[in-house]
Amino acid sequence: MQNLQDSGYRQFYLSFGDSNLRTVDWGDAARSLQGQLRDLVGLFLLQETLERGSVTALLGEELVEEFCSANILCSRKGGLACNDFYLIVSRSFYLLCQMNARPWAYFGDDSIALATLQSPARGGRVLDLCCGPGIQSFVASTHAREVTGVEIRPETWRIAEINSRLNGLEERVSFCNKSAEEFAKADSGEYDLILFNPPLVPTVPGYRYAFVGDGGPDGLVVTRQIVELYHDRVSAEGHMEFIGMGLGRKDRPIVAAELSKLARKNGLQGRIHLLSQHPIRAHCPVFEAYTLSFAVENGLDLDVARSVLVEHFQAAGYDYFWLFFVSLQRAPKRARRNLSTIDLTKSIWGGWFV
Repeated sequence: MQNLQDSGYRQFYLSFGDSNLRTVDWGDAARSLQGQLRDLVGLFLLQETLERGSVTALLGEELVEEFCSANILCSRKGGLACNDFYLIVSRSFYLLCQMNARPWAYFGDDSIALATLQSPARGGRVLDLCCGPGIQSFVASTHAREVTGVEIRPETWRIAEINSRLNGLEERVSFCNKSAEEFAKADSGEYDLILFNPPLVPTVPGYRYAFVGDGGPDGLVVTRQIVELYHDRVSAEGHMEFIGMGLGRKDRPIVAAELSKLARKNGLQGRIHLLSQHPIRAHCPVFEAYTLSFAVENGLDLDVARSVLVEHFQAAGYDYFWLFFVSLQRAPKRARRNLSTIDLTKSIWGGWFV
């Protein structure tokens, strides 16, 4: 996509901030644009429909065919438009990701958090599980000699492959379409950094939740599976790092005890950063975002969805969500296996970021 490189698209996008989704600002600023840059912004940021010939002039026939085949582009009103895909720039990398109620190429604040918090594996090997459209892999590649991303959904894996080519990273970053369990059976290597941003939302039994977010009753189902599968694949000096959303009560992060138990069981030690805590009640931002997703997925009125969620978590003894980042290492055989807790929730209010 030489036109993309030469058009000024990156500069236009980044003028509103890295990884931004400032749709209103994009539209206002686009009024002064002309030519290919205007068309690229219209297609990939403003979700406008362009004549197929105009899209072909921007991308080339081969790439248009691939984007249509991968459902990045779809036919609309006699032309082509993005299928809820945006081409953003995150940590200097181009990233095609999908923004709707049921995304299969997901990118969100949690994605940015792990991209920001992950440790560099200088000259090492990196494994990125639950890799999605690839941002963790791309960030890791700035230091690592080799990165492997693993993604269970074939349509998402294909987007990661396309994103890798957009960034010219094919020689250092490869993607594999397997589940974490399948990959563990097929690969016996050690890694200097194992990353994962798993489905992490604590869910309610008997109700649906989006595949990309469904972390089971306590939000840790996939996390437990991956730690147990890969704890012995971390190199002697390497790290396993992940983020999550756990449960607890105010000033009592029960999730921290669960993670400590998981680390000890698998011969790991390290630290958990408690990033923020959020009440499970109406009008609190994290809970309201959860409620909206839950309502859409189950076809419920928002008030009904709130009641279901509050009643479920209260009955289970929880009234707060806790967001966290964990970094683990292999513990020496006779060492006491502790997971140190760094609680940042007392002095800093926020989401994933500190």
